Amino acid sequence: MFSFNHIKAMYFVLLISCGAGVNNPENNQLSNNNILDAGIKEETSELNEEESASFNELLSKSNQLIADHDYENAEITLKNAIKINPKSFRSYYNLGVISERRGDYDNAEKYYLESINIKENYFLAVKSYSILLSKRSNQNKAFSFLNEKIEKYPDQIEFKNILNRIKLSSLKDNDVLINEIISDTKKVLKIDEKNVDAMIVLASAFYKQNKYELAFAILENAKALDDKNFEIFFKMANSKIKLEEHRLAQTILEESLNINSNGIASAEIHNTLGLLYHRTGNYNLAEEHFRHALAQWPDMIAAKINLGNTLKSQQKYVESMSVFKESYEKNQDKPELLYNIAILYLDGKIEELSSLDRLKLSIEYFNKFKQKTNIPDENVDSYIIEAQKRLEVEIKKAEQSRNQAKSVEEPRNSEDNDKSNDESGQDSEKNDKDLNSSKNDDESGQDSEKNDKDLNPSKDDDDNDNQDINNSKDNAQDDAQDDADAGLNSE
Repeated sequence: MFSFNHIKAMYFVLLISCGAGVNNPENNQLSNNNILDAGIKEETSELNEEESASFNELLSKSNQLIADHDYENAEITLKNAIKINPKSFRSYYNLGVISERRGDYDNAEKYYLESINIKENYFLAVKSYSILLSKRSNQNKAFSFLNEKIEKYPDQIEFKNILNRIKLSSLKDNDVLINEIISDTKKVLKIDEKNVDAMIVLASAFYKQNKYELAFAILENAKALDDKNFEIFFKMANSKIKLEEHRLAQTILEESLNINSNGIASAEIHNTLGLLYHRTGNYNLAEEHFRHALAQWPDMIAAKINLGNTLKSQQKYVESMSVFKESYEKNQDKPELLYNIAILYLDGKIEELSSLDRLKLSIEYFNKFKQKTNIPDENVDSYIIEAQKRLEVEIKKAEQSRNQAKSVEEPRNSEDNDKSNDESGQDSEKNDKDLNSSKNDDESGQDSEKNDKDLNPSKDDDDNDNQDINNSKDNAQDDAQDDADAGLNSE
């Protein structure tokens, strides 16, 4: 399987954390129908007929609600069942499983202990409580609790299996202590050669020693004894993935989703199927499986990380970032979320952020990741260097854009000035024309006056002419009188 610790070079590697036993949700799976029926018979022995009928009805209803992932109403129904039968250890156990799936570990521990207090050697509750303690980094408390149970119930070898399972989960691959667990588990199988839980522990131990074919063979024998155990399918698929037989791994996991009548499927199986579909580029189906995993186990960090990366592969960057950041708000002790946020800022195109802001945030989150892990990581350092180089390029681009805008603006201003000067020149010419026009108008006015003056003398000339005419008339009259006077004189 992919592991956060195994990221080598590419920052878009899909992350997955799957431990050997402790981190697997099927270790805490809800009761299937067979186990629940046995529990009902045992739990109703002290109830009267009417109480027994009501109690059975509530448990059946809660079982269906659990199958439908309606945990809220399942919780209400189980609490009503407890009111009828306060000694219902199975109801308390299932309340613990529901709380754990919701990430409410405090209540999960409380309900598991309530179940154990009613029935001290109730295997499922002892197993789930011990594994939860280990998951919460209380391994010493888990070891102490299990050793007490082993001492008190030496014939109940299942408790030995749980102890070996938790020990195995704390060991690194190929640790020499794995051989001790193998030896101890073989002793259990000598007592009960068909003990499925011991077979799963043994297969897990060989898996940690990289003996994947041997692990698969043991799991096939376990499956023949219990073909409805999701953990068997899950570990068989993991072995095939390690052997690079991905198609067969996918077939095994898909088969496991069809074997349970009440629809309860392992979150880890859905998560692993999502990884396989993502590997082939079927991101829609991968997303669907990751969401199924989270519906069953909302606090499953591996499924959240994988969902975020699948959304990123579909270029749903904003939605991907939302998944990562919401997860980190609730799980600030998980530095891998910081890592994925940093990668998304480095690679993703988030519309509301400029490239400069995005790269700055990428560097910021890589540094937060380094502070949280406090472990030298060459890959992370190389990504920070890459982000810084890209940031420098973006800064230069921004500078060039500003300079280009400035250089375009300067000729534009020059053109505007030239245009302004041209317009000023045109105005000057216009003013000159206006001045000339005024001068012409003045001269024209003077000519007009002059013409008027020329006309007046003409009038005077007419008057003189009239005077001349009158004088001529007077002369003519005088001449005529003279002529008359001269005739008289002649006669």
